[in-house]
Amino acid sequence: MPFCKIKAKTMFFTFVVTFSLYLSCSAKRVEFFDQRCTQAKEVVVRLLQILSNYDIKDINTRKYIEDFFRSEDDIDIFVASLTYKVRDKKAFYGSIENFSILSSYYDENSKGCKFEVYVRLKKKYPLDDIRFSYYLTLFEEDGRWFVEPPQYIGDIKRREYKGGGEGIMESIREY
Repeated sequence: MPFCKIKAKTMFFTFVVTFSLYLSCSAKRVEFFDQRCTQAKEVVVRLLQILSNYDIKDINTRKYIEDFFRSEDDIDIFVASLTYKVRDKKAFYGSIENFSILSSYYDENSKGCKFEVYVRLKKKYPLDDIRFSYYLTLFEEDGRWFVEPPQYIGDIKRREYKGGGEGIMESIREY
């Protein structure tokens, strides 16, 4: 009889641990949306839909997203931060293939909404997808929601030298 109790406890423990690991490792997560951010969420969705149609780094994309920012500098910082995320994943060009807004949070002090966005980006070369989370903060001004440019873009890293092109500069200098 004691053997059965031990076996039952062991099986129950194994089930609890396995189920806990399943929940913690699952790609699904509970989404939380602050109701005060409903209008701002619509703005985020529109912005990401536009970025789904155009390459993030394409200069023409700027004209489609300019209404989401207060100034040209804000657009530059936003594009630089997304470009940094893409380059950090060893890619140079791409457009958003899919996105989802994971959560929103209303900040009483700034009267703004912060969103956590999950992005899947389709790379052009090498062929593969990039996935990352990104935080967007929006604030309301005169009845409109604007994207707050991030304060931090990323650390500048030295690019790896891939080789090739030896002698090009010498050829140019000799010419």
